[in-house]
Amino acid sequence: MNTLGTLLVHLDASPRAEVRLALARQLANRCGTGSQVHSAIEAIFCTTAGLAHAPLAFGEVAASATALLQDLHDRRHAEAHRMFDRHRAESTSGMLWVEALGKPAVQAVCDRALYADLVFLGQHSPDDVGALGPPADFAESVLIDSGKPGIVLPYAGTFASLGKKVLIGWKPCREAARAVSAALPLLQRASRIHVALEAGNHAAGKHLQAWLQAHGVEAPLEQHAALGSASPGDALLSLASDTDSDLLVMGCYGHSRAREWVLGGVTRTVLASMTLPVLMAN
Repeated sequence: MNTLGTLLVHLDASPRAEVRLALARQLANRCGTGSQVHSAIEAIFCTTAGLAHAPLAFGEVAASATALLQDLHDRRHAEAHRMFDRHRAESTSGMLWVEALGKPAVQAVCDRALYADLVFLGQHSPDDVGALGPPADFAESVLIDSGKPGIVLPYAGTFASLGKKVLIGWKPCREAARAVSAALPLLQRASRIHVALEAGNHAAGKHLQAWLQAHGVEAPLEQHAALGSASPGDALLSLASDTDSDLLVMGCYGHSRAREWVLGGVTRTVLASMTLPVLMAN
């Protein structure tokens, strides 16, 4: 079976950071190498932009605002490090703390993601407000900028398992193929796989099934015509619920324009409304 080498987990000031770290540990235990290093987990703490982006002000007001941001950052950094140390003490996987070294959050995570198999990220929450909250487009920026696959976790809910019942949103294109390839270690260990296809495109489903079987995927596979509706993103999430899936695998469709991300409709819907972890690749 395929294994995973390094999982990179983004830690921030939100309580959901620990959920991401716990699921990364679960995945490392299931898909590790079995070596002494096992499936190493790297955790990187970074806030939205660092103190260089403090509120625009002058004189004593600017100094006071910067000092407050620095104090808040330091306290959140220490809290995250203590949480990480608790998990490291309990973990059978190698775990490493990585510093952002003052870089903006997206750049810091992208730079480290180049050496990771998967990146654990969080869905943007409407409650993420304040100076140290991650930017709204953080997850998609990391996925598209780094070119590495990632697992995005919803901002709410608990997840007892990851990758036992998998739904693949499949279309014959680069992004979907990269996502399925990245998910192969999980698919080889899955107990059930569902594939959502465009209506009438059964040939694509058969080709995907043959590829999966050739790569050691033995789980029963069921095909569904779920991508031909007016809102395929909503149809995917509905099918994930109907099939009791604990992971959605799909391409991340988007490109940059004038420093803003222009996302495809399915990607935008899923990132906004996800109710289960989603493995994405661009």
